Amino acid sequence: MTVAYSNKYNAWTTRYSFEPTCYAKVDNSFVSSKSGVWEHDVKEVRCNFYDQQESSKLEVVANQDPSAVKIFKAISLETNESDWTAEVFTNDDYSGNEKQEGEVGAFISKEGYKYAEIPRSALNSSSNIFSYVGAVSDVTVGSDAVNLTTIFTILNASGDYDDFKIGLVGLDASFNIPVSTKGRVRIYKSEGEVLVDPKIGGFSVPMYLHSLYQSNLFVVIADFSQYTGFDDSDGQAVNDNITSALSPGPLFFESPASVNGDTMRGPYLRASIETATTKPLELHAVNVDYEFSKLDARLTQNT
Repeated sequence: MTVAYSNKYNAWTTRYSFEPTCYAKVDNSFVSSKSGVWEHDVKEVRCNFYDQQESSKLEVVANQDPSAVKIFKAISLETNESDWTAEVFTNDDYSGNEKQEGEVGAFISKEGYKYAEIPRSALNSSSNIFSYVGAVSDVTVGSDAVNLTTIFTILNASGDYDDFKIGLVGLDASFNIPVSTKGRVRIYKSEGEVLVDPKIGGFSVPMYLHSLYQSNLFVVIADFSQYTGFDDSDGQAVNDNITSALSPGPLFFESPASVNGDTMRGPYLRASIETATTKPLELHAVNVDYEFSKLDARLTQNT
């Protein structure tokens, strides 16, 4: 990494990805050497050094009212460039489960600003785990109303399920059962205070709640890649084994943290924003919207 000093601001102002072995000034040209000579500041393509294209990155910390615990809601960029992504973090200095992080895949334009909601935390989340204490019912497969072949054809078209077997289970839909289109919902059972995969024939078999098939019937896919001691040619037998592995409850559904995870909160938010554009750009400000936590106990003049 190369660190640049600005004579104008009398400060170290930026970092560069390249690491040359030497620098030189030739007439009015600034050159460096790294497996050849490179002349700087002559190309219109930005962030390109030694014919290697890099992205532009900036890291900022939103730390207004530093003693307050805040719930972070949105981030906006005052910029003329639309191609931005970001990673956001809270509580970096904690050693326990307080650390949080999330990814912003894209920003949308609102009144000239680039705007994105702060994502749910993909780290140390618990609100994405739902308990289910209802009944798990057997389903007879093979009829016109319950056609597993048709369902499996649809699944194979949407992802790689070569090692998966499919089943239908009856669940009480009046419970809060998460069905996510953005990722698989992992199904667990409990052994003491530990969540574990369901078991078939004494072997742990990862299972996922894929989708709602029809009223109270849910599609479950099971990963049999590590389990070879079972005849999977009989669809009804597969379905019965999946149902038996899930009953009796309780069950625990772990939905993707990016969908149902904890809201990001803490005294500050660290944001690492990035763009891969090769054009000149302007970034005037990074704004973070938040509200104070209801349990906030920040220091005030009356404390």
